[in-house]
Amino acid sequence: GNLITWVLILVLGGFAAFAATVLLRSEPGTSLAFDAGLYNVPFAAAALLCLAGSGPRRAGWRVLGLGLALFGIANAFSTIAYAGSDDPPYPSPADVGWIAFYPIAYLSLLKLGRTVAGRRSRADELDGLIAALGAGALVGALALGPILDATSGSFPVVATNLAYPTGDGLLLMLVVGMIATGRIALDRTSILIASGFVSFALADGVFLFEEAAGTYVEGGLLDLGWAFAAVLLGIAALADRRPAPTTVPRQSRRSLAGAIWLPAFAAVAAIAVLASQAVTTVAAPALIAAIACLLLGVVRIVTAFRDLRGLAEARLEARTDELTGLANRRAAYEQVERRVAPAGTGQPFGLAIIDLDGFKVVNDALGHLVGDQLLAAFGERLHTSTTCDGVAYRLSGDEFAIVVDGGADVLEGVVAGLRGALSTPIAVHGRHILVSASVGTARFPDDGATVDRLMRVADQAMYRDKRSRTRSGGNGAAQSVGR
Repeated sequence: GNLITWVLILVLGGFAAFAATVLLRSEPGTSLAFDAGLYNVPFAAAALLCLAGSGPRRAGWRVLGLGLALFGIANAFSTIAYAGSDDPPYPSPADVGWIAFYPIAYLSLLKLGRTVAGRRSRADELDGLIAALGAGALVGALALGPILDATSGSFPVVATNLAYPTGDGLLLMLVVGMIATGRIALDRTSILIASGFVSFALADGVFLFEEAAGTYVEGGLLDLGWAFAAVLLGIAALADRRPAPTTVPRQSRRSLAGAIWLPAFAAVAAIAVLASQAVTTVAAPALIAAIACLLLGVVRIVTAFRDLRGLAEARLEARTDELTGLANRRAAYEQVERRVAPAGTGQPFGLAIIDLDGFKVVNDALGHLVGDQLLAAFGERLHTSTTCDGVAYRLSGDEFAIVVDGGADVLEGVVAGLRGALSTPIAVHGRHILVSASVGTARFPDDGATVDRLMRVADQAMYRDKRSRTRSGGNGAAQSVGR
């Protein structure tokens, strides 16, 4: 309502006002009014927006709100307690608050990402680990090594100096990994969440370099980085209050980023980190992360090949008749569709539909087991008779089809060969059964230019042939001619 609107105004207005003081203040240095007061307005307002979060992700927002409030309190304490001090203590109580923000951020990010719908496969989890390790290797090589080289002093000093890059690296790894697995989808709210956390990590990284070089000045441009991160997270919390769309937005783009681009970038980053060891010293954690990234990449490749093989087998099974081993109705329709489509070859071909005569009598008299064996044996004979000129299909029950390249003479030759093959009884379950078949044909493009038209013409021709054979006495039931 109106309260939320005013809080958003505070977020944006506080950030803009502090940005103006950074650019306009007469000289660098600490200002209690600006750095302890105005600077923390975006943090306080963003924390309120998060704490007021609603919907399925409200638990994550409330955790994040507590983290932002703690970060702002640490900011204010550091500025007020050590204003004018030439030698402030390090580490200070403020560092405890800033470092505590990391585990709170991890927890909030996990809770915010948990509500994204969809079950994650093992491949998704591998993609997330690969992307996270690649990002960690890159961050470790760029930041951790130089900071380790510049770090000296007592254990608390060294531990504090290492806590920041470690926390930032883990935060970036978590964000990248969750994007790769799809736990952070590429919608407006999730992009704002990821951008806010990345802004925190980048501002921390620049701060550590400036602090090591002795060039950091409170109230400078760098301080805008943390405030900007708070603004992004506050706007994300506000955006998440709106009703979610009924469809998952840009799902295919998310899948592409998660399954291809992020793991690929991670692998390239890992290779670059390992290669850089030849010309400079790389921190051991970065090397370990790079090696682990590449090893998991190998596992992912093996998994991908296995999945592709499974998909190919499933595709084949979906287009294969289990009883006869012939291609099924779906495969037949797809084959004819490809040939008649505008992008097809346009070359003439023939379609024949074959129906076994008297098959129901065999099924009723001898049982389904014999009937199934008869269909399987007929399918094998049909396949053998069409191997050179076409492809055989089982459409359903005792109905089959063949698709033949070429004109009418080729189609008639295949049909004649099939009738000749059926003149020999089929051995089934210790019996020799003589069967006949009714056949109807259609030719492309003479008899039709669509799948449905060609199938209908061939089907009608098959029934005409069946009626004609019945009148002439040639369409009797399949006959058992001995054992």
